[in-house]
Amino acid sequence: MEVGVVVVMMLTAMTTAQQLNRAPEFLPGGDMDRFSLREDTPVGSSVYTLRGRDPEGTDVSFTVSGDHLSVDRNTGVVTLVHPLDRETTSMIEAIITVTDERVYGDEPNTVPLRREIPILDVNDNRPLFHDQPYSFVVMESASPGSTLFSQMKVTDADGGSNAEVTLHCVEEETPKACAKFEVREARVEEGNYVGIISLKALLDYETERQYTMVVKASDGGSEKRLTSTATVVIEVKDVQDQPPIFLNAPFSATVREASPAGTSVLEVHARDGDLGEPRPLTLSLQGDDSGYFTLTDVRALQDGSLGATLSTSEVTLDREDPLILNNGGLYTFSIRAQEKDGEAAVSQVTVVVTDVDDQRPIFSQDEISVTVPEDIANGTPLPGLNLVVTDGDVGENARFSLALEDIFGSQGVFSIFPETAVGRTPVIIKVADSSRLDYENSDASNFLFKVVASERGVPVSAAVVNITVTDANDNSPTFLHSSYRFGVSEGVGSGFLITTLLANDSDSGIFGQLSYSLKGFGAEKFRVNSSTGQIYVANCGMETCLDYERQKTFSLTYSATDGGGKVTSVNIFFNVEDENDNAPEFSKREYRRTVDEGAASFDPPLFVKAKDIDGEIQGGGKVFYSLQEGNTEDEAFFMEPISGEVSIQRPLTYLDTPTSTYTLTIRATDAGEPRRHTDVRVFVTVGRDTNRPPRFRQRDYQAQVLEDAPPGSKVVQVSASDPDGPDEALMYMLTAGARDNFIMNATTGEIIVAQGASLDRDITPKYQLVVAAVDSGSQTRQTATTTVAVSLIDVNNKSPKFNQESYVQYVSERLPVGEKVVTVRATDMDLGAQLLYEITQPFMARDKTGIALTPNSPYDYLSSFRVNETTGEVEVSGSLDHNAAAVIILTLTVSDNNASAAFPNQTDTAEVTIYVQAFSDQNPIFAPPWTPARPQLEVTVKEEQDPGTGVFSVTAKDPVTGQPVRRYEKVAGSDPDQMFTVAPITGQVSLNSRLDYEASETKTTSLQVLAVAGDRSSQATVIVNIEDVNDNSPIFTENEYHARLSEDARFPKSVLTVEATDADTEEHGEVTYTLGGEGALLFVINDTTGEIVVARGAQLDRETTPTITLEVTAHDTPRGGINQRKTTVIVEIELTDVNDESPQWSESSYTAVVAENTAVGSPVTTVLATDPDLGINGLVQYQLPEPQGEVDGLFSLDPESGVVSVRAPLSGKGRTEHYELTVRALDRGSPQQYSEATIRLFIGDVSTNDGVPTFLRPAPNEGASVLENSKVGTAVFQVEAEDPDDPNTPNGKIVYSFLDDGSDDGVFEIDPTTGMITTRVELDRETRTQYTLVVVAQDLGRPPQLASRLLVINITDADDNPPAFVRLPGDKPLELEVEEEAAIGTVVGYVSAVDNDSGDNSLIDYRITYGNNDGLFEVNRTFDNRGMIFVKGRIDREAVDSVTLTLLCGKLGRRMSSRKTYDQANPAMMQVHILVNDLDDNKPMFAKAVETSGVRVDAALQTEVVSLQAEDKDPTALPIRYGLHNISFSHIEDTVELLPDEEVNATGIFLLEEPSGILRTNAPLTRYAHGIFTAFITAYSTPTDEPAIVKVIIYVLRDSDLLRFVFGITPGEVRRQLGTFRKDVENVLPVAASLNIYDTAYYSDADGAIDFSSTGSCFQLVGRNMHDTKVLLDASQNTKLERVFDRYTVKKVERCVPRRESRQADWVEVWVLVIAAFIGVGGTVAAISVCCLYNHYRRRLKRYQQHLRLLESPPSVTQVLPPGSIVMLPPGPPPPGPPHPNGAMPPASLLSSEPPRAYEWQERGLPLDTVSYRSAQR
Repeated sequence: MEVGVVVVMMLTAMTTAQQLNRAPEFLPGGDMDRFSLREDTPVGSSVYTLRGRDPEGTDVSFTVSGDHLSVDRNTGVVTLVHPLDRETTSMIEAIITVTDERVYGDEPNTVPLRREIPILDVNDNRPLFHDQPYSFVVMESASPGSTLFSQMKVTDADGGSNAEVTLHCVEEETPKACAKFEVREARVEEGNYVGIISLKALLDYETERQYTMVVKASDGGSEKRLTSTATVVIEVKDVQDQPPIFLNAPFSATVREASPAGTSVLEVHARDGDLGEPRPLTLSLQGDDSGYFTLTDVRALQDGSLGATLSTSEVTLDREDPLILNNGGLYTFSIRAQEKDGEAAVSQVTVVVTDVDDQRPIFSQDEISVTVPEDIANGTPLPGLNLVVTDGDVGENARFSLALEDIFGSQGVFSIFPETAVGRTPVIIKVADSSRLDYENSDASNFLFKVVASERGVPVSAAVVNITVTDANDNSPTFLHSSYRFGVSEGVGSGFLITTLLANDSDSGIFGQLSYSLKGFGAEKFRVNSSTGQIYVANCGMETCLDYERQKTFSLTYSATDGGGKVTSVNIFFNVEDENDNAPEFSKREYRRTVDEGAASFDPPLFVKAKDIDGEIQGGGKVFYSLQEGNTEDEAFFMEPISGEVSIQRPLTYLDTPTSTYTLTIRATDAGEPRRHTDVRVFVTVGRDTNRPPRFRQRDYQAQVLEDAPPGSKVVQVSASDPDGPDEALMYMLTAGARDNFIMNATTGEIIVAQGASLDRDITPKYQLVVAAVDSGSQTRQTATTTVAVSLIDVNNKSPKFNQESYVQYVSERLPVGEKVVTVRATDMDLGAQLLYEITQPFMARDKTGIALTPNSPYDYLSSFRVNETTGEVEVSGSLDHNAAAVIILTLTVSDNNASAAFPNQTDTAEVTIYVQAFSDQNPIFAPPWTPARPQLEVTVKEEQDPGTGVFSVTAKDPVTGQPVRRYEKVAGSDPDQMFTVAPITGQVSLNSRLDYEASETKTTSLQVLAVAGDRSSQATVIVNIEDVNDNSPIFTENEYHARLSEDARFPKSVLTVEATDADTEEHGEVTYTLGGEGALLFVINDTTGEIVVARGAQLDRETTPTITLEVTAHDTPRGGINQRKTTVIVEIELTDVNDESPQWSESSYTAVVAENTAVGSPVTTVLATDPDLGINGLVQYQLPEPQGEVDGLFSLDPESGVVSVRAPLSGKGRTEHYELTVRALDRGSPQQYSEATIRLFIGDVSTNDGVPTFLRPAPNEGASVLENSKVGTAVFQVEAEDPDDPNTPNGKIVYSFLDDGSDDGVFEIDPTTGMITTRVELDRETRTQYTLVVVAQDLGRPPQLASRLLVINITDADDNPPAFVRLPGDKPLELEVEEEAAIGTVVGYVSAVDNDSGDNSLIDYRITYGNNDGLFEVNRTFDNRGMIFVKGRIDREAVDSVTLTLLCGKLGRRMSSRKTYDQANPAMMQVHILVNDLDDNKPMFAKAVETSGVRVDAALQTEVVSLQAEDKDPTALPIRYGLHNISFSHIEDTVELLPDEEVNATGIFLLEEPSGILRTNAPLTRYAHGIFTAFITAYSTPTDEPAIVKVIIYVLRDSDLLRFVFGITPGEVRRQLGTFRKDVENVLPVAASLNIYDTAYYSDADGAIDFSSTGSCFQLVGRNMHDTKVLLDASQNTKLERVFDRYTVKKVERCVPRRESRQADWVEVWVLVIAAFIGVGGTVAAISVCCLYNHYRRRLKRYQQHLRLLESPPSVTQVLPPGSIVMLPPGPPPPGPPHPNGAMPPASLLSSEPPRAYEWQERGLPLDTVSYRSAQR
């Protein structure tokens, strides 16, 4: 009966649960999500349709709140009922609901949604100008670009692009204002702008006084643009910006010197340049420092100007005033017009002061003394006389006469030139009668006279001249003949007397004593006795010094010099007579040719060539050839005697000679006497070349090898052939790429795996080996290389590994079969691994009371889960029951099904703990789509909502009461970031912090919510999808952009591209660009790419606007809306100048006045032009265009300053009419721009014959030259001059002469009419190299005008000086330095030689003759005749640290000596020592790639393990620093008890001394016995370079693992030779092994006795296949090892620690064992008794518990324990796992006086992890 009642109640409850009225829901696309409205939507139009559904299928109805929208309750059609205006209401807030019908007696459910509907803008508002009308005042002095007015406020009520306002001036209505002013908009905020008016061009009040400007404002509407206009009145205010103006400038006049005071000179008229309010003026003089003039009669004129008269002052005007005289008679000063409290203007006044005769001639010296040699010729000017007479007047006023007045004995002896002179004249006094000069006669050895200057016959001044006669060397040495010729044989030795040559001198005393010298090219070959005139062959240090083949004739100059310095020279020729002293010389040292077997001819033909350099009388270079030896008996070869062709007369075979090579000796014989010959060898090889490199049979090789291949495994065999030697003699070697893992058989070419190889495909899958084959060449071994690519074949030798060690999952007991619970993953590094997953033992389960289940339990927990063997997905395979199995722990095993046989059982395990949660149909039910089988909810939340915002609600119903659940809790740990808060009553979930879509990787988060109804609860996992909102503004890549653009750029020239990014997604992250700013109309921007280009029709002008500032705005959400975000960046474009402006003159025309007697070079006026362009485009230079008509050539214009100067004398050009001079100003740009202006020139007339002759030739500094061997009468130079006066009158006719009429000692003469200068005597450059003549051009006018010009005549020389280095004998080599690895072409230094010749004869060439064996350097001559040494090849200081070069200098283009060794006495040779400076270009290197060492397990801390030393070849490298990396530990033997993986931590075990490289222990090693540490040590000297790496293997050893050498010598001796002992032992062992010796001390035996005569050293032998170390070190089996042991006195090898002997137990130990066994049996009996009593207790307890109901849900607690906590465990050690947060115990409310059940966590809602479970009672 009771059972039936229970069944009925259960069915009723189930039916009630199934008939719940579930809430309706909106359908996607029908919930107004992301819905918006245009503001121009008509009232009454349908704008949306709401859609929804009810899970029970009943009809739903809709409602909408607010004044603007209404909805049809049944159809869901939403209608607009109120007009929209975005400018008033930008967003509508509405709540929409969906309601179902009443079902099963439940009330209808209503689901509300809050929606914000943005109103989209429509361009329905025009831009609006505020605060009109606009007007302002601007000063006419305002600068272009300055801001004038910024009070124009413009607004647009629209939004987005519709509110973007642009302003511009309406040029069609107000063109003048638009030309002077510009307007631009400045954005304050959206729709709010300020109009800024700035000045565009300069203003001028005098031109325009008021402007009216129409400004148009346009919005940015895309469908239609709305505009409005405003008028701005601009008044220009006058500024006193114009200086006064002289109305009748420029001012010039002519005044006689000494004019009376008050003489009127000229009138001055001036006024203020400002016409608006002119200011009063005052006039004054400036620059009239002498006070010659004054302003009188200052008066105001009727036109408003000011007038004044310029008159002479009380100061007498003096033309001879230096200020006037030096300025050519011109006196210049200025008139200044000054405004009151204003500006000033200055104008220049030029006054031409005419001369009166008021100056007398003045001599430069009153007295002068001159010495004259007695042999001076008639007509010769007195040497050293420097007397000048000057009359300061002008023209005829400066004319005077000169005459001599005798004082003592000078009458008739001297004459004066000129007798009449004008102005400044040099006085020339000539000897008229030289016969009256006699040094020996006291009456004729001294003379005294006056030079008198007279005007109009009246003497006015004089100077006294004192003449003293000196003795003279008046006879030169004389030779009998003008030239001599001698012959000398080339075979004579040094010191051979060639001839004696003497001269005669008629002078007496010292003047008659002669000395002889020899000069010229090759003079060093001869020696002259300077006193006797004997000529010898010079000593040159060799047997013979003359060489006919080098120089056949020597043309030298032989000179005789007397005691007075007079020199007479004659030509002397030495003809070298040829001897047959040169044997023929072959062009090659030897000849080689290879022919094929059986060849009957050479192809191409074989010629030998020899040359004989002897002369014609010694055979003329003829050479005859003959075959001396090497021919076969049947004469296989024939030698043609004339041509030198070697031919084959029969087929050749390699069997003729043992080496397959014929060696022929060919002789070349000359035709001289005695005959000379030279032999050369010819090698003819049959069949093959004698030294060709080997060839591999394959270009490259490919091989594969297993990664676990044992040492000695064959990899591949390479093979090569030697074309000129036996293949078996080839030697093979590995040169690179092996990394100690491979070795090669040098004979067979077989590559095998090396001992100790470490092959791992996962680390290095492929090796590139470089193999070299070396032949057996006797002289030079040839090498060939090939590449062997060795690929490692993967061996499946690594076990798979789970990604996690354990997995935990919570499932409902209602989970259906086949539902996936968890997926486990494992990875395997091997290729081709096939991973299989399975569930293995242990497989544990416990029921809700904590009792472990057994396989025999009623509930089959073993079949509750299964795993997909390939995917690792664990799924339900049987029914789950919380009561029967609350926790199931699976052991998942993954295995590699493809594991190799050598490495079987490749597996790994992981633990999966599954908590089965109880299900009750009376538990709360969450809203769909939650189900007990799938307890999940999914919601979408927008990012960036404020903390505290409710984002969604979870709701659940109590199936028992039918009421909503009123208690919700967030499951602890389900929201680790504490992002959400769950309201305990309503279930509303609020944000604790902002959600950021961009920061989230998965774009989702989750939490678990518990719904509690009484003692019942359900859990739901809420998956929160984060929805992106437009919360990120676009960000430009630059804070500000800058660009440079040429001002002539035109459409579509690209300026730059801006770029902005937006972190949002979809359309929120799409960026578009717009352009604004003052220059926005000049450019356009691509709204998608951001590229800014010049607008179509835009004209850029740098001179007006040098910099343009643009504003680029980046918008996201291209369709706009209220959520659109934007960012603005400044783009500054600097316009670069192009040459588009011509220079502008300061005045349109200029006026200047100049007197005709103005000196050449005097300034006339200055012109000025400016160019507004920049840089070189704005640099102005001036020039005078040609031709200039009447003034052509008279004036020059300084190209930089613009100063116009007198270029040629203006004599004769004076007149009243003006001349016109055109000046041109050019800039320096490209294309060049120019403009021209005109200068009106007034040349004032001063005198009658004022035209001064002007030289056309010679030009200033022009010279002439003549060969020293020219004939008498040779034309040297033609002088040419012109006179500005009429050439048909005497004033314009010119005659030529020399100034002193002595033509420089009578060497030259000049034709007075033609001006042709010719020689009068023969010239000798060795006597004199240069003559200076003063040429005079004088007209025949009265007074005559003359001009003089200096002419230098150079005597050209022969090439007779060899080049030589500037050094002293014994000087050290020149020191230079160069960096190693310097680039090819780097200049090292320069050397200099000198050549005393000139012109092309002085050009010097250089070459390196010795010391450049490696071709590292080269020398080239430079333009300045120096030798530049530069780098020619690669320089490596580690190969060559210095080079000493021998350099030779010689004539350019001539053959240099082939001498190589340095001759210190030869000035044409020098040495240069080049020191190579080191660069740090070598990284440190370890001696070995792998270092093996060991350390004892009981080693003390800081014990040295190994000392690593790396070497850096660079001496200047920084100290080497060492680093320790990637240290790891592994076990050696499987029999050793391994450390747990979590306890193996190799970090910190060892310590590396960074400076020294010593590795020391840093921790106890007891736990690491029988293990290996592997570490990598790096060494570097420069941190930025790649370090050197060595692998260090460290064995941790017990003393029992070590052996010991026993030496028969003391420890000190052993330590000194341990290094060599170690190497010697390693070399003689039969296997590759490394010997590590750990300590050295006096030997102690097993009893502890110390032997002070012996030494013990414990050691370890490391290597592969080391089966028995002691056997390997058995010297009786290895004779080589025995010899090593004998050499180092090794007495024996034994264990480092002797083994202890076993012994029998005594009777006491036996009794102890018996007693222990007895106690053990008693303990067992006691344990059985306790178990029986405990079972009895449990049966009784179970009977009492049948009356108790299990508590399914405990009372609510305020704090939930963290996962893994255990409550009130029995006394004992604390549980494992992490401590409680903050180290505090849980609150007392959670503690119980009794131990809880093991699974009480489930009833309390406390999660328990696997660790905690294993910590509980079992």
